[in-house]
Amino acid sequence: MRKGKSISKTFHKLLEESQRLTFTSSPENVFDCIMAASRALSKGDFQKSFKVIKSFGFWRFVENHDYVLEMLKTKIKDEALRICLFT
Repeated sequence: MRKGKSISKTFHKLLEESQRLTFTSSPENVFDCIMAASRALSKGDFQKSFKVIKSFGFWRFVENHDYVLEMLKTKIKDEALRICLFT
């Protein structure tokens, strides 16, 4: 992890539990979507992670959602690359 940035202990625990599951179905709620995107990102699969995040229904209510999604995609790519380099 970067200096000064730390992951929430609760989130880390939930992510570990999610990664231990042998079978994961398609995400049904926001929590499942976040865990699915986090699992994909931890494997370096930024496309799947972005696809899951983009599937949220609230994006249509966000002003300039195309710009926000493009910026988010860039950030997810950066983090996926960083994760691949560190692992």
